[in-house]
Amino acid sequence: MRIKADKALENMNHSKIFLFFASFVFSSIFFLFFARGVEAQLVINEFHPNSPEWVEFYNAGNDLINLSNFWFDDDNNFISDSGSSAKKPLSGLLGPGLTCYLDLSNFLNDSGDTPTIFDSSGAVIDSYNYSGSQGEKTYSRIPDGGEWVVGADATKSSVSCLSLPTPTPLPTPTPTSTPIPTPTQSSEKPKATLKINSARDQNDIVVAGATQIYIDGNYTGNYAPETYTFCDDCKCGSNNVPCGFGSHTIKVEKTGYKSWTKTIDISAGNNYEETPILILETPSPTPTPKPSATPKASPTPSLGAENTIQASESALTLNSSSEPRVLGLESAKIKEDKEASGSDSYFNLAAVFFIIAGLSFLSAASYAYFKSKKKKEEKQNENKDSEDQEDF
Repeated sequence: MRIKADKALENMNHSKIFLFFASFVFSSIFFLFFARGVEAQLVINEFHPNSPEWVEFYNAGNDLINLSNFWFDDDNNFISDSGSSAKKPLSGLLGPGLTCYLDLSNFLNDSGDTPTIFDSSGAVIDSYNYSGSQGEKTYSRIPDGGEWVVGADATKSSVSCLSLPTPTPLPTPTPTSTPIPTPTQSSEKPKATLKINSARDQNDIVVAGATQIYIDGNYTGNYAPETYTFCDDCKCGSNNVPCGFGSHTIKVEKTGYKSWTKTIDISAGNNYEETPILILETPSPTPTPKPSATPKASPTPSLGAENTIQASESALTLNSSSEPRVLGLESAKIKEDKEASGSDSYFNLAAVFFIIAGLSFLSAASYAYFKSKKKKEEKQNENKDSEDQEDF
């Protein structure tokens, strides 16, 4: 009986271990696949609907956000979209706790609008409705990501969303214009969209700076990236270029690059996407002109100075003969050499004089010394002789 009880207790312990392990695995899977998605949170942090018009975004989560998965619009209807206020695609990588701004032009109404962020599925991520104008003031979250404050002083981010680093794309074939069916509501007129991505060069690197977009030869007033809505009576860009259904020639150009052009047949209910490829123009080398030789003017010496110049020329050394001769310069040089020679002779005589004087002084000193020594010896000898005589 005791053996059965021990076995039952052992089985119970095994069950507890299994349940603990299963709970740990489930919690880990939930954290990896669900919790991290909740941490990434993109919000509208500040915007200014008057001129200059701009909007600021803030990453209120703990993860890096890929802005390419989001859109920005002036209302919270993802499907209804037209004209110059068509929803704008975002791009770049925004780190946690960081902000970036996007410049706008005639996008938000001064009297009131609903700035909204959508994800790639069309779901509303963040939205704010305002009415009335605040002049030079802004609509802001204070602090970043906090509660909305109306009429605050502008604290626009110093980083443009267009300058953010972009994720490194995997090598893929050149994209083609494959229409993607888009569900439309029966109560709305048929539409189509064309997305122009950021231009890239022949090395698949994003081309920095403004790249202008033309539709059928007409400048739209926009720069890539941009998304246009086509319908029977639609207008594209700030220049209101006609954007009806049918065949359109799209051109993207930038100074220093060859223009990219493509003709697309746009039909209702479809979405199109293009990535322009701009080839850098190679400037032709400009030949450098060779400087022409400047003829030298030969001076004409006067008759009276002719003999003096000839005598000066004969006194020049071989080294100076390679230098260009100038009238009057050689004579001055000879005079200078003579003065230098005279100066050297003066110093040589002075040196000899001081040497002789030194030797004379040394001889006189030696003579005086030996003479004094001799007198001393003679006096000592005399004293010695006197002593010897006394002893005797």
